[in-house]
Amino acid sequence: MRHRARIARLALRAGGFLLTLATASCISVRSPGFMRSPAERSWPATLDAAQRAAAAAQYPLADSLLIDFAREHPGSREAVETKYWLALYALDPANTAGSIDVATNDLGTYLAATGPKAHATEAASLSRVAGALSALTKETAAEVSRARTAGAAEGAANAHANDTHAAERPDTVVANSDAEVKRLRDELAKANAELDRIRKRLTAAGKPPR
Repeated sequence: MRHRARIARLALRAGGFLLTLATASCISVRSPGFMRSPAERSWPATLDAAQRAAAAAQYPLADSLLIDFAREHPGSREAVETKYWLALYALDPANTAGSIDVATNDLGTYLAATGPKAHATEAASLSRVAGALSALTKETAAEVSRARTAGAAEGAANAHANDTHAAERPDTVVANSDAEVKRLRDELAKANAELDRIRKRLTAAGKPPR
């Protein structure tokens, strides 16, 4: 009887130990500090500093922090993540030094990297939005150029036309071009606004824990 009671107590202790171990593993999935690589240990502070710099519109500083980190920890998973954040900052309309082309290149590099990525889904979505925005921007610029050409043609026609129909035709071309430019600019403004909303949401979601 005592033997059975002792076995029961040992079983309860073992069960309690396993439950504690399982709970601890659910709460914390990070390795102890001494087992983490230098890149893993440095990354949270670097990202936090870059986020603060970007929030203060100090984009050159944010970029510099990320670029320096990638240079110091080449080949690390965290170095790959810098490309995602560089692209996100480049897409910020407030970043006068950023551009859609730079962001697209950084996102392409990020998505092409091997190994697990923390923001693969977000980067793929941003890449598609950036691509559509780039195409729309180019289309708008081309339409503006066509409208200017049509305006020049109208001036020449009004100066040299000898009949009413010859003078009215360029007016129609210009009116159509102006309407198309306005439509494209409206679409471009909507796309920029949507991209800004996505960027802000992703930036807030990606902030390292305090």
